[in-house]
Amino acid sequence: MIRHHIEEHLLPEDLGKMAARANVKTVVMTHTQPSPNNDYSRYVNEVKKHYSGQILVAKDLVEF
Repeated sequence: MIRHHIEEHLLPEDLGKMAARANVKTVVMTHTQPSPNNDYSRYVNEVKKHYSGQILVAKDLVEF
């Protein structure tokens, strides 16, 4: 399971770096680890350290 997470998932920091390099306008974070009270701000804050565009978190039943 640990190997799967390391090889198949991105850390929020890495997502921010990738989005900045790709010069995208918006990032939609999906398939995130569960967070108490659906508070994903810690993930968003990590992405924001490297990316200044819009960041959306995909939650159940949200449409884009």
